[in-house]
Formats: sequence, structure tokens, C-alpha cells
Amino acid sequence: ASDCCSRFCGRLCGRRSQGGEAPSAPLADATSCAELELVGVSTQSADLCFCCGGVLGSERFIFSIEDQGEMIVHPSCFVCSVDQSPLGEDFQFVEGALYCCYHFAEEFYQECAGCSMRDLDVNHFADERWWHQACFLCESCQEPLAGSGGEEGSWEFFKHCRLCYCRKCYETSIRKLCNECGFPIEVNSDNENGSQCIRAMGKEYHRECFVCHRCKLPLGSYCNVNEEPFCVACYTEMLGVSFLSEGNEIPSPIPPGEMKRSDTKKLDAEQQGACLAEGIVISLEEDTALDNQIALSKADCTWKTSPPIDGCICRFDFRTLAPRAFRRLRSVAFGLSEIEFRKSLSKPFSGGAQGEGKSGQLFFFSWDYRFIVKTVDDIEMHFFEKCMLDYCNHFMDTDKGASFDRGGVTRSLLPRYLGVYTIKFQGGRKKSVLLMTNVFPKDQEFKETYDLKGVLGSGRFVSEEQRAAGVKVLKDRNFLGRMLNIGPHAKKRILDQLCRDVEFLRARNRIDYSLLLGVALVNSMREKPSKDESDQWPTPERRGLRSMTVRGNTTVPGEEAFFLGIIDVLQKYTDRKKAEAAVKGIQFRLQHAYKAVKARTSNISDSRNAVSAASPTTYADRFVKFMKEYTE
Repeated sequence: ASDCCSRFCGRLCGRRSQGGEAPSAPLADATSCAELELVGVSTQSADLCFCCGGVLGSERFIFSIEDQGEMIVHPSCFVCSVDQSPLGEDFQFVEGALYCCYHFAEEFYQECAGCSMRDLDVNHFADERWWHQACFLCESCQEPLAGSGGEEGSWEFFKHCRLCYCRKCYETSIRKLCNECGFPIEVNSDNENGSQCIRAMGKEYHRECFVCHRCKLPLGSYCNVNEEPFCVACYTEMLGVSFLSEGNEIPSPIPPGEMKRSDTKKLDAEQQGACLAEGIVISLEEDTALDNQIALSKADCTWKTSPPIDGCICRFDFRTLAPRAFRRLRSVAFGLSEIEFRKSLSKPFSGGAQGEGKSGQLFFFSWDYRFIVKTVDDIEMHFFEKCMLDYCNHFMDTDKGASFDRGGVTRSLLPRYLGVYTIKFQGGRKKSVLLMTNVFPKDQEFKETYDLKGVLGSGRFVSEEQRAAGVKVLKDRNFLGRMLNIGPHAKKRILDQLCRDVEFLRARNRIDYSLLLGVALVNSMREKPSKDESDQWPTPERRGLRSMTVRGNTTVPGEEAFFLGIIDVLQKYTDRKKAEAAVKGIQFRLQHAYKAVKARTSNISDSRNAVSAASPTTYADRFVKFMKEYTE
């Protein structure tokens, strides 16, 4: 027993425990305490109970402890320290206390996650749990996962649906990834009629993901064009000839079997918001566990969960991109602790409605309105695949110009992305979503809200009829009658930061971004801007930037406060955008050819200011020029 305990504690808990030999028979001919004292024998070492310190009688137990010699106790004291039950031959002595074997295991041994037993051999830690080596098995082949990495004592495993698999089973059976969405296809489901898997052009797809490459509609049959599936209509329209007239064979039919219907009803916006919040919370837990899983890479962070939502079991796949990078951004650049972050995600997201922009993307909000979740197109996700490191450095690298306020929060006006995720509901297509901070503080009513691009075409105006119909965000031409009056010192700080942020976007060929501006009345604010002008900044944590009014030769605080930030920064300047800029420029010039240029404001009649689509350099210069012109 002593060897067992010392080996266990020396390796796992760091405490040295000492086992004991079996107690001897009671000593019948013992001498009383008083008699020993008369002959000068120490009562402390000979006649006092080791456990309770009381005087020993004629009956006593004696047992030996490693490195401490013999111990003598009352028979009534030779009991387990937990439940006071009498001890037998098997007992343990740890830090001055006696334990029976059962309670010793409960106190000092870990419980195996596989068999629920507690003993010395539960000494392998993996997947945030303790295991017997023989109990941590591949879910598919039931082979031990310990040592599967090629080295003794190493653990190599891959997770899917929160289950663990060895490399061989994961790569051959589990990791059948859809060529369209990148999420796994159900194991062996392609062998059944009505399966979710389609094999076409040497690739595998979810049935719901096998759509026309151009129109994105489901395919009944397809035409193979450069290893991409097209419907017959798109093929004919694209090439101007019939597919059959080119001598091609009949379009390939989809394999038999109808789409496997989901066992869930179609989710409404509230249920989708609950799933998004659930997925993000799980991703945070999985991110912590990754530190102990050397073989689990970012591409393998895929799982399926089934949270009950309003009595409906919802199944979905969920993936997070660069979790550690975003965790560092949250803590270092955005001043957001993980406790605060998780608190805001503790309830389902609300919203789910389309925004007022042309993109048609969906917007969700955290329960406290601190964070926004927005769906994005796949092409916009390329920003994070190509520019993620640059994005992090822009916020955190002071050598490259990053600056922070007194609270240690970045002064950048770019969107603060807290996470990037992909979700795919069962039977549906994947959706990419962004989690970011809200430019505006929660529960704040705004006098006016603007979306400013520096574009003065007719489309950048919100009419009275549109306002009456519920449009709240005004545009550039609505802003022409006013100024962003913040004073000379604040103007320099804002424009310097704005130029740095815009240059970051220009260098990465981004266009179509805008400045979201909220104008609030100071008297309506619960937390008013700081009285110290140098401490003000147009963000929620700094309580906004107060307007300044000139009275005579002095500048005094005004009645308004401004909150602003750059939004929609993911659009790249593509060939399609180049064509759009050229076509709309020609249309604009033709429409105004018969009008005298002097009869209108020159900057509105100039197509470079009237058409939104432009090259990154032109777009950036126009944007900064507009902000300089309307800031004082």
C-alpha cells in the first residue's frame, strides 16, 4: 500500500502519502501512564494515542509508518477519518489522517471518464478528462488512442460530434468534406438511398450544397464546365450556345435518391439566433481544450450539436476561424475580458432581420446589444484568409502606428471583429457570420444616424417618403446641410486616425466601406462624455465625442455627442467592380450631357463623386476628402 500511494502522489498530486502495515494484536500487558512517569519514561512517545492525544489504556493498536516508525492508537481511534468506520488490514495514512481504501480513492484518485472507476491507473489526461489508458478508445475502431501519435505516452486524436477518433478512422470514415461548404458529410450516409452525399466530377457534396456555380439554384442535372457544375440554362446563357449543339453528351444526372429531409422544422430567426449563440459558446470551450490536443488543427474544429430550442431539436455544424488570434484581439486591443464576452453570449441572439443596405444580409444582436452578428458572402470571407495577420497588427503593433486610449483600448475606427464563424443547419446551405462590437452604445436614442461614403449621387439621399416608411439611416446628401463640429484638436486626432485606417483598406484593395455616424443629445445620455477633451473618443467605452460650438473667440461644449466607426470593409475591388464603375460612369455622363455643368454643384455632377464603385485609391481619396471638408 505504501508503494502504491507514494507512486501515485509523487506523480500526480505532489503530496507524499504513507501506507501502513497491518495493525498488530492488542497489547494486554501494557503499563499504565502513571507508572511510566515514575520511572521517567516519556508519556508523549509511549503512552499517548497518536490520533487523539489521549492516555492509552491496556488495549491499543500499534502499526508502523514509513519514515516515522511505530504509531500507537486507541482501538476506537483506528477508524477512517471520513466516516469513522473501523479499519482493517488495508488502510492508508496521509498527512496525519487515516483512510479506508474506498475513501482514499475518493479523496486522492481521479475518476476515469470511460469506466467511472477510481484507482492509481487513472493517470492519463486528455480531452479535459482523466482516463485509464485502456479506456480512452477510438469511437469507431475501439483501439486505444494513447501512443497513436507514434511516441509512447503521446495522445493523438481528432474530434467530431464531440467524440474522439484515431487518425485512420477520422480520415477514412469521418472526414468526408463537402467540396462546397467544407463541412463533413455524415459517416457512410452515401451508401443509403436518399443520402446526403453526392459524388460528381470526382468530388463529394452535400445534396443541398450541389447547386449551379452561377445561379446557385439546386441542380436536377448538371454540365461540367472547368470542374464546376452549371445548370443547362446558365450554360446556354453564358456561352450563347446550346449545351447539346456543341456536341456534348446529355447533362449528367444527379445520383438517385431525394434530399434527406431534416428531422427538424424550418428554423425562424429567434431559433437561428439561439443556435448561433450556442455554437459560439461551444467554440470558446473547445478553444480552451485545444491547448491539450497537439493533433487538433483549426481545420478540424468541426462538431455537431443538438440543443433543444422551443421543443425542437436543432442539428447544425459549426466552425470557428483563427480562435486564438481573435481571443488575443479581444483581450489586448479591444479591452474585452473573456468573462464579459461570455456574459454577453449567455443568452440567445435577437433580431435576424435584413439590414437597410443593398446586401440583404441578416443582423442579430446579443441580449445587451454590445455585439452584432452579421451574415456575409463567401467572397467577403477572403479578407480573413488573406489579411488576418495584417488586421491583427493594425490593432496591436505599436511599431506600425497602433495607438491606444487611457483604458488600453485601440483608437482604430475599423470594425472590431471578435470572431468569424461558419454554420450549416441540417438540410441547409452554409452561412458565414461575423461577430463584432456595436459602434453605438446600448439603450441610446439618436437624434440622427448617417451612413457616409463621400458619394453624392442621387442614390445617396433618403427622401421624406422613405423616412416615413421606416428608413432611419440617412446618407451623404442628407448630411450636406450640417458639419461634424468637434473642434480643431479633436478634428486632428480623428482625421489622423481615419487616414491611417483608410490607408490600411486602400493597401488591401477594399472599397464600398462607409462611416457610420450617430448623433445623440448629451442631455439624453445616461453616461455623458468626459469633461477632459483629450479623453473623449467616438466609441461606446469612451462615451462619445462631444460637439464644440464657437462663441466669439472661444469654443464651448455643444449639445450633441458623436459616435462613429468605419463599417463594411470586406468588399474587394474585383473585375466585376471595375466593370460596374465603368458602366455607371458612362450612364451618369450621358444623363447629364444635356445639362450645363455650371447650373449644378460641380462635385455632384462629377461622375467620380456620383458613382460609388471606384478604384481603391480613388475611393480612399474621395472618402477622406469628404470627411475633411465636413469636419470642423
